[in-house]
Amino acid sequence: MADALFVYPRLGINVKHVSIWLPLSFLSASGPLLQHGYSVKILDARLDDKWEETLKEELKKKPIFVGITAMAGPQLHWALKVADIVQNSENKAPIVWGGVLVNLIPNIAIKDSRVDIIVNGDAEETLVELCSRLKNNESLEGLKGVFFKDKDGNPVFNPQRKFVDLDTLPPIPYHLVNINDYFATIVRGEKALIAVTSRGCPWRCAFCYNTAFNVEDNIRKWRCYNAENVVENLKKLKELGANAVYVTEDDFFIDMKRVEKVSELLIKENLNLSLKTSVRANEVLNTGKERLMLMKKAGFTEFQIGAETDSDRLLQLMKKDLKVEQVIAANKLLKEVGIAPKYSWFGGLPTQTIDELKSSIRFMLRLLEENPEARATQLIPFHPYPGTELWNLALQHGLKPPTKFEEWVNFTDRWNNADLPWLEDDMKEFLEKASYFTAFLDAKVYKELFGSKIYKLLTGTYAKIVRTRVKHNFYHFMPEIHVHKYLAKKLTYSE
Repeated sequence: MADALFVYPRLGINVKHVSIWLPLSFLSASGPLLQHGYSVKILDARLDDKWEETLKEELKKKPIFVGITAMAGPQLHWALKVADIVQNSENKAPIVWGGVLVNLIPNIAIKDSRVDIIVNGDAEETLVELCSRLKNNESLEGLKGVFFKDKDGNPVFNPQRKFVDLDTLPPIPYHLVNINDYFATIVRGEKALIAVTSRGCPWRCAFCYNTAFNVEDNIRKWRCYNAENVVENLKKLKELGANAVYVTEDDFFIDMKRVEKVSELLIKENLNLSLKTSVRANEVLNTGKERLMLMKKAGFTEFQIGAETDSDRLLQLMKKDLKVEQVIAANKLLKEVGIAPKYSWFGGLPTQTIDELKSSIRFMLRLLEENPEARATQLIPFHPYPGTELWNLALQHGLKPPTKFEEWVNFTDRWNNADLPWLEDDMKEFLEKASYFTAFLDAKVYKELFGSKIYKLLTGTYAKIVRTRVKHNFYHFMPEIHVHKYLAKKLTYSE
């Protein structure tokens, strides 16, 4: 039997070796549990077509608790299905939730009958003590880092636990999963795994969950693994068969001395890994050509950059502390260095006009044309996080936030399901279109993700059509959007 049963719910679209990545939150939380003698099972519903039957069989073994995490949107839909099965089982176990969403809306989540316990903040130390208390039928009163219901069903919010020192954690127990299931073509088409080397972010972006989530004693906190531990983990991923690693965190560049040391150690170890990570455009400029060349030599081939928009007005509204000219300059510098930027965007902020949105899409195309190695994600529809400044602005513009936990399923599920009252009809219609067609503005992304020659031919052809539309501002007749919407909905919620 497993003392701790973690269930990773399905996502919106689950494509093996493309969108299914390592369940790092559960793996990291499992290390200390194993260290203290508890057994752990990770059930990944993204990989198991019969996950419901598997879950019922695991419940017969009577785990001490069942752990679930979920983002708002489609993943919450599937997470609640997991919770329903656990709650209605004759072998019901306490349902423990963790992650960003439940920590941003604990007052709403804890009222749901399918939520027994919420882990507040870092889970590693909290889960060890929680497991002990549940096993021994001890009260959860005073257990730092948990929210729960008392015997009368009333919510109890225990004090926050101090953030964990990441360097004290045991190595990630990759043996808990079949590592071959998690290789993905997310770093320029190579056989990649993911890693996280830090948590939190000190920047003040008004849209970002970090301003409300990674907070300790009312102060935003960033913490990291030291350079030696970072490289040891990368070595392990290389041994497991990875040719590339996506260091998927909010900002890898907070401590430049650590960045330099990681780069130097990678060169010394000669790992020959292709590396992707996240950085701000202004940090690219501050890093400078010499240090960027060092990173390239160490294996860094791609940087994820949040460009967001080409409007300085909107960047100021976002408190991005960034100018459009810095994005343009960073794009030029990375072209010189030979590291490919991959830009992310979003649209639909309160006060944003349709002309500003169309201008941002043209700017996206400009960056791609000025740097042939640049890549771009699709335009992401804006949805505010509770506790952020743009959440408060959205409320001022008439946002009616969900009042029940399950209502967060539809809150981020495409524009037609979201109640964003500041959007005029024409803006809403165009945003929905843009959230689909911009996925093909840069054909390189999909050509790298999917190996099919036919798919590459189709996406390459459609990318030319999309670019022509953008250049000529022609968006009126777009029958292909109906196909995109149908396929997205079918893939997201199909059993």
